[in-house]
Amino acid sequence: MRRLAHRFAGAALLLLLSAVISTAAHTTDGHAGLKIVYVDADAPGPIGTGTSWDDAYTSPQVALAVEDGPAEFWVAEGTYKPFGFFGDPRLPSFAIGPGQEVYGGFAGTETARDQRNVGNHRTTLSGDIGVAGPNTDNSYNVVRFLLSGGETAVLDGVTIRGGYDDRAVASGGTAGGIVVSGGQPLLRNIEIFGNVGAQAGALYVGGGSPALVKFLDGGNSRLFNGTLLNTVLHAGGDSISIDQSYFANRAPVDSPVLRFDHVPPAHHQRQSLRPHRERGRQAASPRGRV
Repeated sequence: MRRLAHRFAGAALLLLLSAVISTAAHTTDGHAGLKIVYVDADAPGPIGTGTSWDDAYTSPQVALAVEDGPAEFWVAEGTYKPFGFFGDPRLPSFAIGPGQEVYGGFAGTETARDQRNVGNHRTTLSGDIGVAGPNTDNSYNVVRFLLSGGETAVLDGVTIRGGYDDRAVASGGTAGGIVVSGGQPLLRNIEIFGNVGAQAGALYVGGGSPALVKFLDGGNSRLFNGTLLNTVLHAGGDSISIDQSYFANRAPVDSPVLRFDHVPPAHHQRQSLRPHRERGRQAASPRGRV
């Protein structure tokens, strides 16, 4: 199971996962003939094989690790949280690998992806893995993409909340919501709120060329010297495409909503970017902050 260790952040789940690997045939009606893997928190479980809604995996984290290869993951409505057994309890996240396409917004009965309704059937990936309320015991990052080079992946139709990466930047602190370190992931129909990170709240791009389509920021913050600032996105990869997306500015002028470091300005496809001003003006600087 390639990259399994990264997916479970040190958790020793090999024994657990070996019990759920199945040779049963998966449906192959997904995009470009990809097999479909079903995930539903309300499935009989306790784990499932992912071959149908009736025998769905109950955790996207397990499904992504076991089905280690190109596939469509149809995730039914509900709230899902990552987990681990050993090591730092805040390291677990939903790790998406090459060719994996994760789609939320299903009721749990659909036979085609275009039958889903993201608005009526909310699929939430949450980092609130500790005691309800305090965020200092939440996952550092809710979603991580394990991609490099020209590898692709998709995350579509989910809500992401509750990530809290309060680690120092020198110790690996990035964003509480989503971390992209390489590859060409597509983030589409994403609602993201309530995430805090050392460099950005919603999204940190350390490498690669992600594309954001209908990316809705509902309030995410950067933690700096004990103060919450309004940096939603920090991009330092090769390029980034942003289309039909909304970013809320609730902070003072000197706190940038979007920060682009070392990304060629020509690749900031911002013609459809809609930054929202609630206080002051948008901040800008030669480093590409907006």
